[in-house]
Amino acid sequence: MLKVDKFNVRIVRRGDRYGRDDMFAHEEEEPLVEFYDDRYHSQPGDRGQFVSRYYVATLLEYTGRELNLHVGEPAWYLYSSDMDRVREYLQEEVLDN
Repeated sequence: MLKVDKFNVRIVRRGDRYGRDDMFAHEEEEPLVEFYDDRYHSQPGDRGQFVSRYYVATLLEYTGRELNLHVGEPAWYLYSSDMDRVREYLQEEVLDN
């Protein structure tokens, strides 16, 4: 998991659990990436408050410099330097492996 600003960034690969209380198994080949706000925890050791989920390819192909993770919530925004870090992480962890 990558920590960027206030967000925990998690890659969900085929077979990994995800969703509320990890109740779903990811069955597709294409990995997902999830964003959690690390400032809000329901219990010690959790990932934080879920914000958004995308396919990894969507973020690698995204041409915008910044990303609003949740429209209407200005605190859930990734600036260009943070997006660069996320893309580098995804490139290293998904495409280079």
